[in-house]
Amino acid sequence: MKKIIILLFACVFSLGVSAATLDNDYISVEESVLTFTTSKQIRQMSVYTLLGGKVLEQRSDSNEIVISDLPNGFYLLKVFTDKGILTYKFMKN
Repeated sequence: MKKIIILLFACVFSLGVSAATLDNDYISVEESVLTFTTSKQIRQMSVYTLLGGKVLEQRSDSNEIVISDLPNGFYLLKVFTDKGILTYKFMKN
């Protein structure tokens, strides 16, 4: 049983997703820029560690946020829109 769990863990974290589509919203993660495409009006975007610490914040209607200073790893993106708050998990590698 332990071998299967370790194998699945290794597979999940070695794949590295660079883009995801959810509810007509699209996230694209490149080396230095995260782009969030949506039909909603963006008011603010914030990036958090998985432990909840805010590491970046951008208060504008821009759909891009520069992530070049972040170390590789998993993060949460919170997008504040005119329709509510959207939260997505992404990986920078």
